[in-house]
Amino acid sequence: MAHLICGVYQRDEGPPRAAADVAAAMLDALPGRGRTGRIDLGATAFGHRGIWEDGAEPVREPAVGQGGRRTTGSGSGRGLAAVADARLDNRAELADAFGLAGPERGGVEDCELILRAYERWGEDCPQRLLGDYAFAVWDAGQRSLFCARDAVGARPLYYSPGPGRRFVFASDIDAVLAAPGVEDDLDEAFVARYLSAANPVASATFFRAVRSLPPGHSIAVNGRAERIRRWWRPEDAPDIRLGSNEAYRQAFLEHYRRAVRDRLDDTGEIGAHLSGGLDSSSIAVLAARELRPSGRRLHALCWHPPPNDSQPEEEAAEYRLIESVCAQEGLE
Repeated sequence: MAHLICGVYQRDEGPPRAAADVAAAMLDALPGRGRTGRIDLGATAFGHRGIWEDGAEPVREPAVGQGGRRTTGSGSGRGLAAVADARLDNRAELADAFGLAGPERGGVEDCELILRAYERWGEDCPQRLLGDYAFAVWDAGQRSLFCARDAVGARPLYYSPGPGRRFVFASDIDAVLAAPGVEDDLDEAFVARYLSAANPVASATFFRAVRSLPPGHSIAVNGRAERIRRWWRPEDAPDIRLGSNEAYRQAFLEHYRRAVRDRLDDTGEIGAHLSGGLDSSSIAVLAARELRPSGRRLHALCWHPPPNDSQPEEEAAEYRLIESVCAQEGLE
């Protein structure tokens, strides 16, 4: 759930371990202090690094998953592998779709679910995933690489078509620039637009050789070309027509409850930040009430210190609002 990822696709396989050596250089450039992992697949190599030191965060491992040779709907075998920086919120829905039950259901990694989603739905799989994610899947049968980013761009993904026949990607620009042959020349047009507050090209970065995969987009790479696709558009949301203001209110609350429920991980403890405003307060209240029937408690967090004589009145008022929410819901 908290990883930075990187990878390389060597279109012409090149010297032995060419992709593995590039991935190793990129992995060294990824920030973070957690454990690292790498998987070498011949023409492709993936890597990941945890953001925090081991034990500082409860993460699902591994961030790199291999599907081996599963059977597809057509009956042909495919070698699949994936790397993901992801937190999936519809794990139960996906587990149902894949027929997972018992211990397998609770223990399956987010990366494995993404792998299964690609196997089932191909390049349409991002539409079935709810959460924050950036991932890449290597399909050995098709000799293709597929990368995607979540709808709002919560997890970054940068890439470079690279020099010659190489395609590289990573969560961090420094890792992309660490790939041999990727130049660090500034994109002066992007810098000018950025400094003038003009809207830059969505995929541009400060470096000519590096691109950002826009939110809600995917990119498919094979031996010949890259194909970018926009898989999510806000205008595609269905039109809603109800009979009264009360009906809209009830429909909104049900949607809001489901959104909060989907994000209550079934492993570990849950905390919510409270600022005294309507948004954080309503999320905390809904989360606490969703957890209560199962005997779980919500932990309330805030950065406001308790009121004191030197504190501005508006800050003290916010703290009193936080205290009132905690008192109402029995939060500590």
